[in-house]
Amino acid sequence: MSELWQPAPEPSTELGRYRILSSTAGLRVSPLQLGAMSIGDAWSNFMGSMDKASSFKLLDAFYEAGGNFIDTANNYQNEQSEIWVGEWMTERKNRDQLVIATKFTTEYKGHELGHGKGVNYCGNHKRSLHMSARDSLKKLKTDWIDILYLHWWDHTTSIEEIMDSLHILVQQGKVLYLGISDTPAWVVSAANTYATAHGKTPFSIYQGRWNVLVRDFEREIIPMARHFGMALAPWDVLGGGKFQTRKALEDRRKKGEGLRGLRPEGLKSSKTPVQSEDEEKMSEALAKVASEHGIESVTAIALAYVLSKAPNVFPLVGGRRVEHLQDNIQALKVKLTTKQIEYLESVKPLDVGFPSNFIGPDPKVVVRATRMLPYAFQTENVQNVRQNSSLHSPSQRLILLLPILRSGNNILMIDDPNGTKKGFSFVESLHGGNRASSIIVWATDWFHIVQPLTNLLSRYFNEQWQHGRNYGMIDKWGSRRHLDRGEIEAEVNVMTSAGSDTTAIALTDVLYYLIKNPCKLARLHEELASVLSDNCVIAPCIPEPEEYRPERWLENEEKAKEMRTYFIPFSTGARGCIGRNISYLEQYVLVASLMHRYEFSLPTKDWKLDWEEAFNLRPAQLPLKDVEEATWTSCSGVKVIQIAC
Repeated sequence: MSELWQPAPEPSTELGRYRILSSTAGLRVSPLQLGAMSIGDAWSNFMGSMDKASSFKLLDAFYEAGGNFIDTANNYQNEQSEIWVGEWMTERKNRDQLVIATKFTTEYKGHELGHGKGVNYCGNHKRSLHMSARDSLKKLKTDWIDILYLHWWDHTTSIEEIMDSLHILVQQGKVLYLGISDTPAWVVSAANTYATAHGKTPFSIYQGRWNVLVRDFEREIIPMARHFGMALAPWDVLGGGKFQTRKALEDRRKKGEGLRGLRPEGLKSSKTPVQSEDEEKMSEALAKVASEHGIESVTAIALAYVLSKAPNVFPLVGGRRVEHLQDNIQALKVKLTTKQIEYLESVKPLDVGFPSNFIGPDPKVVVRATRMLPYAFQTENVQNVRQNSSLHSPSQRLILLLPILRSGNNILMIDDPNGTKKGFSFVESLHGGNRASSIIVWATDWFHIVQPLTNLLSRYFNEQWQHGRNYGMIDKWGSRRHLDRGEIEAEVNVMTSAGSDTTAIALTDVLYYLIKNPCKLARLHEELASVLSDNCVIAPCIPEPEEYRPERWLENEEKAKEMRTYFIPFSTGARGCIGRNISYLEQYVLVASLMHRYEFSLPTKDWKLDWEEAFNLRPAQLPLKDVEEATWTSCSGVKVIQIAC
């Protein structure tokens, strides 16, 4: 029975350290996907030959290294890819351990029917989807598809038809999650907005071409994915195999091997390796960075680049050789510095185009707006406390529904009486009423007159009062309570102000002043490094923490006195108990985790934090640049830090 509580053994490689796919898909997947486009021999004219035995060997190596995420499509290798992956899973009896992604849209029966005769076997419409899903399930020898992608936008089928048809497959249990590939960001945005508004299943992952040389992905796709909490699955991360050192090119030349790829110049295999001028320059830059990390693999650096640029990134790696796969897995140990990323990007700078070159970069892309993290972390803790309480305040129950830490934003969706969904900001609702009240409340006798006048005459005050009215509008069942504002305020102010607002303010201020005072920050780093290792997720604070020994707290009076000095007393009784939880769990744990796993800097040396006075002195947004990141797991928008106790 004791084995039940033992931690899992360390994975054989970094590929076995699974991550959450996205904030809209709680699936646990390996950090790299095996791209199964090379599984098969039907496309040997431009992808090389790979027989079934070699294909199974590659699949075995990926699985044994800890990989569980395999990507294929209905048309790859004239359907051989899906067929062989299905046969391999059947032989190995490991279907339940794997996450299988496949795609529909591309015509996949032309090799049987003849070119041009499979008119309804392609496109985004319902008929194409129905036949492709039916056939993929048969070929993969499975009852369900974990992730089904729309392969590419056909410019014809309506968004409503697409999302309604895909949702039916999810309801039937044939598909679990939805993805979309090679499609403009505006189409994905429209589709997910429609799905969310009409109770349909949205897309949880986007797949497209992205590498250190071809960075168009970063203009619209990454911000779009961040907004909707979508994972990213970049293909061509290794530049179609053309990121090669001079030594590697010479070795291929001696073997008579060419550089193959899906781009037009790579459709016909050449016996002479060919790189463009940009590919040659980038390969040299990748080699330079690789040498700084003590490795030779330029592909590891190319993979590390996309992994460091955004959260929830799961690159596709293909190829035909086990040694290449092992080389790619090496990338998961590489953490690029900001200077190394800037150096690689300087080889071929990205033209962001209009309007980004006019309005400037999105601060949510280049920096992290850090005010939300303390609120997210603190609200989750309030939620955990409230779940053990018998109180039934509608606004406090509202807090229980907030997935702030997981979604990366503070937008709460509720149902309006007319059946539509309405979204509003939790933080603005918490602050709005107080922000307006703090200006006029001092004229107590005139408040009942001034309040409606400001609501009528001032757009600013009207917005703040409306934010305040949003607070506490529904009960724990989602029904409207129509309670008086005073009753709602009385019930929730203690919980929200003391439990989340004031603590989040304190956490933000602590981060700000630590970064503004490097000598204090350096001392903190030294203290944390002495007790926390790089791989530490939960740091044991007492000897033999798994042993049940309650007398340990009474054995050493001096230690007990020392422990009590670390409580921050501000009250007694129940508030004292809450205060101790706040001081331990929130202040210590969050600050320690952030400072141990991240190195932050402010936008500029002279940058100053602004505050506003509204009963509480609230800080504005605190944008922090990530100088160098350590281990993290990620959901949407913000990165969810692995908390170190």
